[in-house]
Formats: sequence, C-alpha cells, structure tokens
Amino acid sequence: MTALIVVCLAASAGLITGQLWGGGGSSQAAALDLVATQTAVAQTRAALLTAVSAATETAAAAAISPTPTLTPTETPPPPTSTLDPNLPTPIPPGMPFVLITGITLEDDHYVVNYETMAFTESLSGQHIHFFFDTTPIEDAGVPGTGPYLMHAGPRPFSEVSIFDTPPEATQMCARVANPDHTILPDSGICIDLPIPEGGFPTSTPPPVPPTQKPEKDTGGGYNY
Repeated sequence: MTALIVVCLAASAGLITGQLWGGGGSSQAAALDLVATQTAVAQTRAALLTAVSAATETAAAAAISPTPTLTPTETPPPPTSTLDPNLPTPIPPGMPFVLITGITLEDDHYVVNYETMAFTESLSGQHIHFFFDTTPIEDAGVPGTGPYLMHAGPRPFSEVSIFDTPPEATQMCARVANPDHTILPDSGICIDLPIPEGGFPTSTPPPVPPTQKPEKDTGGGYNY
C-alpha cells in the first residue's frame, strides 16, 4: 500500500513539472491546470491514507484474539457405598461371630445349622445364645431377662421345638456370649423360621368347667 502511494505521488509530480516547463498554452491556463492537478493529488493522497489506516486497524484487530473464558467444572462427589440387601452381612475379620446357615424341621424340632468364626463354643469359654426374634437383643444375655437358650455344642442346635415358638416369632437368632453370659451384640444374625405343615401350633385353652344346674326355689324362680 505504501509503494502505491509513492507511485501515485511520483506520477503527480511528473505531471506538474511537465505543465510548468512544457511549451505552448498561456500562463493562466497552465496555472488553472496546476491547481486542478494539485487538488486531484491531494484527494488521491487522502483516499490512499484512509485505505491504509483502515487496513492497518483491521489487521491489528484480527491479530488480537479474545481470551477464552473458562467455564468452571463441578467435581462430582465420591460415590457412596451401599449395602446390597440381597448379599450376606459382611463379617468383621477377627471378631467372634456365629452364622446361622439354615434351619429345617425334624419332626417337631428345629434343626439349626451354624458356623462359628474366630471362636469355638465351649461351656467354660465363649458359647452361643439362641433366641427368637421376639426377645430384644439386649435381653438375650446378662443382665437381660431373656428368654434365651445357652448352647456349647454339639452341632447342629436342635433343642427347641415348634411348641416353644412364641406366637409372634418369625425368626431364630444367635449371638456369641462370653463366659459370664454377656453377649456381643453384633456377633450373629437372625434368619426366618420354617413354617410347619398346618402352621404353628396354638395353645389349647383350658377346659370350661361344667355349668352347675340351678336349684328351684319355693317361689318358682332359680337361685343363681
């Protein structure tokens, strides 16, 4: 663009020089032509400078790129571990634990199969307290009021019959007990009781005493 301005100015200068020093024509006509030529040169120069300035500003604007704005990203919270109710309860390693693996019926007795972890049941050491789910855990050992049944083997446990089942019981439970019969509250589980054919037996109500026959009085009524 600068080279174009130089060429145009040189051409204008040559034209002016030729008009001043060339032969022919009156001096007045030459002066008028000179004024017209200078005006055209000035207009051309202004137009070229405007074009150069506009091109420079456009190039400068294109060279300056806007700084990109960073959008903050939210960090997702760490996943929360949940226990699957369909999976067995995890057993803490090294903790005494009794795991009931199944309950069946043999005649009218429950047969409770179980496994022990980190201890072996014995009369002089840690043993097992079996109880129905109608007994609160805090009552399944000393100083609770029970009822519960102490067991130190053999396996399986089969000392409870269907006639011992409380009316509202649905599960058999087991917990590890210390030699003083206090229990470890989280040392066992409860599982559903098998339902005998015909359902659980109900207690038979005591017989109703026979009604005494009323005696006839002299007035024709009865003495109650």
